[in-house]
Amino acid sequence: MAQAQAQSKMNAEAQALAAKQKFEADIQLQQAKSQIDLQFLQQEMNLKDQFSQKEHMRKLEEIRLLNEGKIDVAQVNNEQKS
Repeated sequence: MAQAQAQSKMNAEAQALAAKQKFEADIQLQQAKSQIDLQFLQQEMNLKDQFSQKEHMRKLEEIRLLNEGKIDVAQVNNEQKS
């Protein structure tokens, strides 16, 4: 009977250890997933920021070209009047 109790106690300790190790592994996995999610969000924000900056530069270039066109038209009109 003592041997059965000792075996039962060892089984319970082994199960408790396994449960603790699984819990710790689950926490590490969740932390790794959270870290990956954070890195993904940071990269997404960086890309959105870069896109926004390039879009702004494109719009400025478009305005510059439109203004050059207006200047060219005005010069042609002035030359035709002369």
